[in-house]
Amino acid sequence: MNRELKEIFASMQSKFAEIKACEDPEKAKTLMDEYKELKKKYDMKKEAYETEKEMAVLKAAQNPMPMPDSIDTVKTVAEDKKAKTAEEVGALVVKQVKELIQPSGKADKDLSETVDADGGYVVPVDAQTQINQYKRANCSFLDEISVETVSTKKGTRVYQTKGSPAAFQKLTEDGMLAEDDSTDTSKKSNMVASPKFEQKSFGIQDYAGFMPVPNNLIADSDANILNVVYKWLAEAETATDNAEILGLLGAAEMGSGWDAIDGLDGLKKAVNVTLGQAYAGSMKIHTNDDGLQYLDTLKDKNDRPLLNPVPNEPGKMQLTIGFRTIPVSVKPNAYFASQKATTTAGGKIPMIIGDMKEAIRKYDRQQLVLAASNVAAIGGINAFAQNLTMIRGIMRADYKLIDANAIVKGYIATPKATA
Repeated sequence: MNRELKEIFASMQSKFAEIKACEDPEKAKTLMDEYKELKKKYDMKKEAYETEKEMAVLKAAQNPMPMPDSIDTVKTVAEDKKAKTAEEVGALVVKQVKELIQPSGKADKDLSETVDADGGYVVPVDAQTQINQYKRANCSFLDEISVETVSTKKGTRVYQTKGSPAAFQKLTEDGMLAEDDSTDTSKKSNMVASPKFEQKSFGIQDYAGFMPVPNNLIADSDANILNVVYKWLAEAETATDNAEILGLLGAAEMGSGWDAIDGLDGLKKAVNVTLGQAYAGSMKIHTNDDGLQYLDTLKDKNDRPLLNPVPNEPGKMQLTIGFRTIPVSVKPNAYFASQKATTTAGGKIPMIIGDMKEAIRKYDRQQLVLAASNVAAIGGINAFAQNLTMIRGIMRADYKLIDANAIVKGYIATPKATA
C-alpha cells in the first residue's frame, strides 16, 4: 500500500471514530456521507494502484530482460537453462516479478473487510433493531360465543326449562272447567301444568399474569419494547378466553359427550335430527384446518364440491348439507387441535355443530387492565432492587355452559398410523 492509500485509510479511521462518538443524528448523517466519499476515493486509488502493478508485470513480459543484480531473489534469463523460447522467457520474467512483489505467494492484505482489525471495523453494517413480526394466524373463540358484561362478582340468571304445555281439554257438558278428580278418571282436567324454571349462576374469577422487563432494555432499545410487551399481554387475554371455552367443551380430550360423525350422513343427522328446527337458523360448523381439508373433499352425486365460498363474501365458507347451507368457521390447528393417530389408536378431527352463542356465555366483569411498577416485588423478584419494570395484566370473568343441547360435539375419526 503506497503513502496516498495509507493517508486516505487513516482519514477513514478518524472519520469513523467521529461517527461513533457523535450523538447528533443530523451531524452523524453528514459525517457518514463524508466517510462514504473517502471510501469511494480509497477504492478508486486502490484500483489504480493494483492496475499499475499489473501493467508493470505485462510490460516486463513483453520485454524480457535480466532483473537488476542488486535483487538477489530474481534469476536472470541467461542463468535459467530451462528457458528456451521467447514465450518461456516471458513467462519466467512474469513469475519472477510476481515473486518479487508478493514474496509470500499471497496478495498484499494489509487492508481487509473480513478482518476487523485490518479495516472491517470501518465497513458499515445494516443492523436494524426494529422488531418485525412473522405472519401467523390469530384465533379467538370469543367471537363465537355470547358475552354479557356484569357489575357484580356473583350472580344468577333464570331460564325456563325446555318443554311444551299440554293441549287444552274440552269443557264438560255443563260448560264448567274441570279440575283433577282422582275419584272419576273419566273426567279430564282443564288445568294446564305450569312452566318450570331453573337457575344458572356465575362467579367471577380473577386471571392475571406479569412480566419483568429490565429498565436498561427499555432505556437503550430504540424499539418501543413496552408496546411489544403490552400487545403480548393482550394476546394472553385472548389465549385465556380460548383455553376456558375449549375447556368447557372438553376439546382437548374429545372423550365423554363427544360422538363420532359418520361422514356426510352423520353431519346430516346432527343438523336435521339432533339439533333440529330450534337452531336451524343460527347453527354453524366449527372445525380446524384438518376439518377444513376433510370438508373440502365432500362432493355431491354430480362430483361437485359441497364446500363453497359464501356469495359476495369470499373470505367465508359454507357447506351444503341436503337442502341446508351451513356456515363453516375454521380455526388453526395450533389453537383447536386434532388428536393425532398413533399405531394403537386412530385420530380425531373436532367438528362442533350448532349455535355456540346459545351454548356458552362469558360473564365479563372487567376486561384486561395493564399496570406497570418499578418498585413492586413478586415472589423473589424485586423490581426496585433489580432495576426492573413489572408489567401486570388482570382480567375478571367467568365462563359457563348454558345450553348443552345447542351444540353437537363430534369428531371425524381417522385411521391408526402405520408402524
